[in-house]
Amino acid sequence: MTNGYIDIYCERTGPEYWSEPLNALTNLAFILSAVVLTRLLLRQDAASRRDAALWILVVLIYAIGTGSWLFHTQAQRWAMLTDIIPIAIFILVYTWYVLRRFAAAPGWVCAIGVAVVLAIAVAVPPLTGYRGGAYVAALATMVGIGGYLRFGTGHPAGRALLTAAALFAVSLALRTVDQPLCATIPAGTHFAWHLLNAIVLFSVARAMVLYGKRIWPAAAGCLDSVHPVLRNSFQQQESIHERFVSLSDHQTLARRASRPVAALLAADAERREGVDYAGRIRPALRGASGVVRHRRPDDAGIPVAQPE
Repeated sequence: MTNGYIDIYCERTGPEYWSEPLNALTNLAFILSAVVLTRLLLRQDAASRRDAALWILVVLIYAIGTGSWLFHTQAQRWAMLTDIIPIAIFILVYTWYVLRRFAAAPGWVCAIGVAVVLAIAVAVPPLTGYRGGAYVAALATMVGIGGYLRFGTGHPAGRALLTAAALFAVSLALRTVDQPLCATIPAGTHFAWHLLNAIVLFSVARAMVLYGKRIWPAAAGCLDSVHPVLRNSFQQQESIHERFVSLSDHQTLARRASRPVAALLAADAERREGVDYAGRIRPALRGASGVVRHRRPDDAGIPVAQPE
């Protein structure tokens, strides 16, 4: 804090509202990113449009842009909190869901992942003197999980996370050299951090919108143990993007029916093939309303995932 205001960026030369014009205006990139994501989400299926997790990510991006605008114009401690709190929440929430929905990790693994990211964020500043500990943790998460998804499972979100990680590394470098290059670049480089980060947030959130409601079979680690019909149905696809199974739907169904998710995935694969549990051809059970019709006792009142 300098003379009642926070002066930690090269562009700021005083307490005035517009003392950081580039750093302030480039926050509009976050708002634009959130607007495009909102439009993308509204074009998805009904299940995605009702998915609270996806909307939380979008709202957090709006909050990041707004909070950063306040910080780079007001330069007060309260404004700094409006900047860093949404960023921290986004990192932790995204870590949970990237593990849960992309890697099909159980809840306890997701909790450990979030705790590790939080520990790195807290430990880096005192150990290294670098204030961007949360960003180092976010970068490590994107590289680690993105690499696992891309090269370990072939999940389509893996490429998006690794591309975002590469861009974020450049962005983080530009944030770091803002003060050291102040004499050479009077406007600083922090504004570029905003522009690149808006693209990074858009990329990772877009991946969650497109792939986050679905479980990638190879990532689930259970293909070898489920029904051959399920396994074959995925192996016969011409494109890896063509077929997904809704994890959230099957988890809900598993809780209601007291059956393992893997068994329900197999049953759903049979349903997709038009075969009932006894091996007989049967008509579709789902009507226009999306509710299963009571053609069989074990289907009564239990929703079955719709093919996409």
